[in-house]
This record gives sequence, C-alpha cells and structure tokens, in this order.
Amino acid sequence: SCPDLATNTSGSTAGRTNISIVARQGFFLNSGVYQCQFPNATTNATWKNTMSITCPSPSSNITGSVFFQVLNNNSPYGKPVEYKYYNCRASTCALCMSDPLNKIECTWCLAGNTCGTSWQCLTNTTSVCPLLNSI
Repeated sequence: SCPDLATNTSGSTAGRTNISIVARQGFFLNSGVYQCQFPNATTNATWKNTMSITCPSPSSNITGSVFFQVLNNNSPYGKPVEYKYYNCRASTCALCMSDPLNKIECTWCLAGNTCGTSWQCLTNTTSVCPLLNSI
C-alpha cells in the first residue's frame, strides 16, 4: 500500500529547515535515494531509520502552502505532503514576537539578534524580548 507520511509542516522562507518525514503507514528502506521535490527545487533526504527520513527545505520567494513529493529513486513515494513557508523577517524583537501570522513559528534569536524560526536558532532563543534602556 501507499505509505502515509507526516511531517513538521512549517518553516522559514530562508530554507534549510530540517524537515522530519515520518511513515505512519509503510516504511523507508535503507536503500536507494530519497529526495524531497518541492515546486522550486529538489533536496536530498537523509535516511534515519525505517520510520523516518529528513530533508532540508529549499528557500522560497513566497509564503504560504506548497506541496512537496517524497521521491525514492526518482519515483513518487507516498502522497504529496503540505508544507507552509513563513517569513520571519523583522527588525526588532517586539515586531518578531508580535507578528500574528508567524507568532508560533517565529522567535527572537539571541545570538545575532535576528528573527527566525526555532529550527533556525536551535539555541539561545527567547519567548520574552530583552529589556533595553531607553532615554
């Protein structure tokens, strides 16, 4: 039967979000080449175990939903999976944390003082903006 695939469903338009694809029904063999085919690019997947693979999201010029197809040896494997791109660009922590469209996905990265996804920041994120002295 056709594998039923699940994934974390959102990431930054900057790309490089590590997408974990889990087989809810079916499995991934440790043979052949797995890829994720997005509308604008195809990225190589990494086999983790019989239940999961990962692949990086490509960057995107658009926000919103797209569908990508998992490929095994250039053949479709499972049904297309929905993925949502979010733009986390914001010049201040307050803007980053208050954006209603991206509130869940965007966080302030303390290292570099930039707005990004939790997957981009990995460490040193905050859920509360640091206080700054003002005149």
